[in-house]
Amino acid sequence: MSRRAWWLAGLLALAYAAYTAWAWSGAPAVMTDDSYRYYGAQWLDFSGVLEPLNGGVATALLFALIHEPVLIAGVQVLAFAAASSLLALAVVVRMRGHWTGWLIAIGVLVISFMPVFWSSHLALASESLMFTAATLWLASVVWLSTARRGEAGPLVANAATIAILALVRPQAMLALVMAQIVILVWWGRYERSGRAAFAAMTTMVPFAVFAAYRVWQVADHDRWPFRYALHNLVAKDSSFRDYALARMPQCELVTAGLSGPTPWPSTMALETALPSACPEAFLWFASDATLASTWVREIPSQALSGFAADLPGLTLLRWTQDTAFPRQVDGFLMPGPSPWLLILAALVAGALLAAFAGVRPRVTFRAVIGLCIALVPIIAFLFTVWAVDGLDFGRHVFPFLPFLAVAALVLPATMPSRTERPEGSRLGEISTKWTRTQPTSEDSQ
Repeated sequence: MSRRAWWLAGLLALAYAAYTAWAWSGAPAVMTDDSYRYYGAQWLDFSGVLEPLNGGVATALLFALIHEPVLIAGVQVLAFAAASSLLALAVVVRMRGHWTGWLIAIGVLVISFMPVFWSSHLALASESLMFTAATLWLASVVWLSTARRGEAGPLVANAATIAILALVRPQAMLALVMAQIVILVWWGRYERSGRAAFAAMTTMVPFAVFAAYRVWQVADHDRWPFRYALHNLVAKDSSFRDYALARMPQCELVTAGLSGPTPWPSTMALETALPSACPEAFLWFASDATLASTWVREIPSQALSGFAADLPGLTLLRWTQDTAFPRQVDGFLMPGPSPWLLILAALVAGALLAAFAGVRPRVTFRAVIGLCIALVPIIAFLFTVWAVDGLDFGRHVFPFLPFLAVAALVLPATMPSRTERPEGSRLGEISTKWTRTQPTSEDSQ
C-alpha cells in the first residue's frame, strides 16, 4: 500500500477507537444467568478456571484478575475493538488499498457496533471473548493470504488464534477445526510449503483435544442431563417429546405440566418435584436414555426434520438495551432479529464488492469439497446443540452465527481467485485488472 493509504488506515483506527471509548463510557455491566460460572467470590479467586461447569477458561481467568464488573466490560469492549481493527487493517492490506477493501473494512467496523455484538461486551459471560478470539482468527486467515513465501509470522499468528479460541470457547474451536485444516491445506498448496502447513496442524491437536475434553466435562456434568431432558420435553413437541412419552414410566405430573396453560414453568418445576413424586420417571430422565446420542439414534428422521424446522426460528439475542449507535441507526443496520438475514445480507455485500474488485472465484471440484468439509462441522455443531438442549438452543449458538456474518462479508474478496498468480511469491496479489493502476512504493516516495 502507499504511504497515503497507511495514513488513512491510522486515522480510521483512531476515529474508531475514540468512538468506541465514547460509546462505552458509563455503560453498565450486566450479570447473566451464566455469570456465576466465571465470576469468583472475590478478587484473584481462580477456583472457577478449571471448574467443569465453566467451558471458557480464559473468561474465568479474566474475571478473576479484574473482578470489577465495569472494568471487565471495558476490557471486553476494547479487546473486541482491537480485534476488529486488526481485521479491517488486514482486509485493506490484502486488497492493496483498493476502494472495495476500504468499504469492507468500514463494514467490519460498523458491524462491530451492532447490538448483537455490543450488548455481549457489556455482559459478564463468555460470548464477548468468543467474538474477539474468532475475529482475531479471521484476521489471521486474511493475513495468511498476504504472506510472502517463507514468512512465518502469519502462520504462527494463525495457529495461535485458533488455540486462543479453544481456551475461550471450546465448542467454537471444534466447529472451526475443519475450516482451519482446509485453510492450512490451501496455504500449503499455494505456497508449496506442505511441511509448514502440517506443522501448524500438529500444533492445533493438543488444543483440539483440550476443547473436546472441556466440552465433554460440561456435557457429562450431573447437573445437565436431567435439566436438558426437561428442556427437550417441552421444546421438541414432534421429536423428543414423542420419544419420551412413549418410553418413560407414567407420571401424572409430567402430563399435567405439558397440558397446562404454562408448560414451561410447570415442567421446569418438575426439577425439584419429580424425584419424590415420580422417582421412576426421574431416574429415566436422568439416565442415558435421554442423551442426545441415544434419542437421535432412535428417531433420526424426526430429529432431522425437527432441527430443520427450528433453524429458521433462531433469533439474535441482546443482553442489554444499551446501544453504541442511535436506535434509528441500529434499526437500519439490523432491521430484524434473524441471524440468517444478517448472514445473507453480509454475503451478498461481500460478493458484490469482490466482483467490483475483479476477484473471480475459481470453482473447482477441490474447492467445493473443501467448502463442504469446512461446513460439515459447523452444521454438526448446530445440530448437536439443538439435540442436547431445546430451551437454550438460540443462546448456545448465538455468538457463532453473527461471526459467520462477518466472515461472509470478508472472505469473498480476500481469498485467492483465478486471476491471481499462485506461482508467485505473494498470495496477496489481487486481480491485475486493477492492481496495475495502484501506485507502487517508489511512486509514493
